[in-house]
Amino acid sequence: MKLSRIFQSKSDAFRETVKTDDLPRMEQLMQKKSYDFFIELLRGEYVADITPRMAGLLIEKLDDTVLGRWEMKPGSKQTILDSMLGDAIRRNRLEIAEMLMERGGTDFNQKTGSWFLGIVIASAFPDDVKLRMMKQMLAKGYDGMQDTDKSLQIAVDKKFTEAVDLFAAIGLDLHKNNEQLLRGAARGQSTDMALHLVTRHGADIDLAISTEMALGNKDVFEFLGDLKKKLPAAPALRTVETLTAEVGSLQDTVRELTEKLAKLQPDTSLNKPVLRNPSP
Repeated sequence: MKLSRIFQSKSDAFRETVKTDDLPRMEQLMQKKSYDFFIELLRGEYVADITPRMAGLLIEKLDDTVLGRWEMKPGSKQTILDSMLGDAIRRNRLEIAEMLMERGGTDFNQKTGSWFLGIVIASAFPDDVKLRMMKQMLAKGYDGMQDTDKSLQIAVDKKFTEAVDLFAAIGLDLHKNNEQLLRGAARGQSTDMALHLVTRHGADIDLAISTEMALGNKDVFEFLGDLKKKLPAAPALRTVETLTAEVGSLQDTVRELTEKLAKLQPDTSLNKPVLRNPSP
């Protein structure tokens, strides 16, 4: 044993082992009893340095026996792996996050699933990567998730229109609470997102304006008022007078076509020779 390790705390040993990617030593630590290892797992700072090899070892080897030595309850492995996944996403460790999503066994269709969606949307990953991860998380449904509206609001706040489209495609309601999402985009002065909600998803801008006026939020309803001026003009309403004029024009067209067709009919009144009965 190295002299520097003789007086090393177990927490320091854990951190050093992860940083040096020392798999044999990690397996040795798994044979030791210490509450410090649980603290290190809970803090999650090790995820900043963990390699795919070390992550794979923890996925494979953290069983109830090891957890018992580390003073953790049986069956808590999934909680650890879920925590690792969250830390990997927040720390922009894409390779580790993808490994945990593939092999970590996280069930996203449960109450914390929307939390994972939210941290993916807020992460530093490229948008195409975020969408791929979100689709994977939503692959088994979202009926077990809680607070999906919060994830949707994060997508609006982050001006992530593709995520909003995805949420709309799976059936989330974009129009709750008097167009809350549109009003949220207005509060964030996000013209592009507000226009997207109105033109792509049919958000009721008049309802949003009246709601913000009732709440006394002048900056917000003025923003929405200015936004409304940028929208394409709505088609004119069809009144009784315009419908009557359309019917009259249609009748004139039918009459004209009838006259033209009459002129094209062959003349059946031409004299034709009478056929005589043949002689008997």
